[in-house]
Amino acid sequence: MLVDDGVRLIKLFLHTSDAEQLRRFQERIGTPTKGWKMSAEDIRNRAHRGDYLTALDDMFALTSTAAAPWHVVPAEYKWFARVAVAKTVVKALAKGLALGPPPLAPEVVKAAAEILGRKEMVALGLPAPERPKD
Repeated sequence: MLVDDGVRLIKLFLHTSDAEQLRRFQERIGTPTKGWKMSAEDIRNRAHRGDYLTALDDMFALTSTAAAPWHVVPAEYKWFARVAVAKTVVKALAKGLALGPPPLAPEVVKAAAEILGRKEMVALGLPAPERPKD
């Protein structure tokens, strides 16, 4: 429904290994300034990690569409995941948009043709006016 209403929906799944998830949990729990990132729900969810991984194939098969596909991002390394997410989002949002610079305004070309000489027009890369016929 969102896509039908013109929303550009970008679904990202950041995947980390079991070992990396545990390492991040250890870092968060062991670092006083990162402890706020952990919740009891994180621990409960980790206990069901195998079930979640099993359900992924169904999730992707049932919810990935041509209009709103899933993008699986390897997230073992945060720096890589951040770059991959940014590239994915930019690519998805750029579809159908003119991303280049706008063309030179017609009034600029017209003013140049009226004021500048042939050599200046050519030097600027503008179409040189036709020479008057004798």
